[in-house]
Amino acid sequence: MAVTIREIAEKAGVSRGTVDRALHNREGVNPDVARRIKEIAASMEYLPNTAARALSLHKEPKKIVFILPDTDSTFFSFIQTGLAKAQEEYREMGTLITAVHMNFRNISAVTEQLDSLMSEGIAGLIITGPDVPELREKLNSMAEKGIPFITYNSDIQSDKGLCYVGQDLYKGGKVAADLMHKLTPCPSLVLAVAGKSDFKAHTERITGFVDGMKEYSKDYDIRIIEGYNPYKRDTFSAVLADPEVKQHVKGIFISTGKVAATMEAVKQSGLLGKVRVICNDEIPEVIKGLKKGYIDFTICQDPVNQGYLPVKIMVQHLMGHPSTPDKWIKSPVEIKTVHNID
Repeated sequence: MAVTIREIAEKAGVSRGTVDRALHNREGVNPDVARRIKEIAASMEYLPNTAARALSLHKEPKKIVFILPDTDSTFFSFIQTGLAKAQEEYREMGTLITAVHMNFRNISAVTEQLDSLMSEGIAGLIITGPDVPELREKLNSMAEKGIPFITYNSDIQSDKGLCYVGQDLYKGGKVAADLMHKLTPCPSLVLAVAGKSDFKAHTERITGFVDGMKEYSKDYDIRIIEGYNPYKRDTFSAVLADPEVKQHVKGIFISTGKVAATMEAVKQSGLLGKVRVICNDEIPEVIKGLKKGYIDFTICQDPVNQGYLPVKIMVQHLMGHPSTPDKWIKSPVEIKTVHNID
């Protein structure tokens, strides 16, 4: 694997900009420091052609656009943390990485925005979104016109993308089923709070959970309820629509980020602490629920790296030396409890 300027900088105890200036004999670097940097680079077998490619990007800045959903979800703030890290790391290489928010409830508007970005001459696209024909076709068209794309968090299936960075969501759902089976008696009623059907991140989790529960026993009564709507009263109504549900439910799997709304419904129904709850991600409302004992487990997926890795892969692709041949860069499926949550 090629040695990077960042690795040299870390070993030398200087900034990446200082390393870049020293290796290219630019002004502004103490001669002794420059000599030490070059010695370190030589000892690490640093390849000058890698630096030359980076320098070419610096002379001709390339724009990479990172698409974020227009949402107030706390989860995506972690994605943005990873993105910010990548923006800082690659800024010195002359790469402009811009975040653009899009409202995926209006796919026509999204495709128009993508057309506008193409007209601006972007070099690469990183995107999450619903797996719908209109969006797949637009991304395929962009790839055919020489604009590579990477998907993250929720895949948009296409054989023209460079790769997908995200969790095996079906596996995450089956892990949730393993935990729920251990927590609840059989037979029993278990609710699965689902999200939007056109997002693979929502549907695959639910499918994995239902399949996993049925593999343990067909006597489990699994009822899927719509939990995407952010309004608490709607989730509350869904949970309590059937009095029998309130009486017999033993477990709830929340596959979406609407944890606060669902837990409010559980509280209002008088079931708080009486049903076993499994959810996803390390967001504030989940941490609160774990610490209070209302949530048993959460399944995490390292969203910071979902913001960082796609940028790293895209930059290296544009530099002409792809970092990975894999089409799927898998995020972890990590079980957390009150004892190992941050």
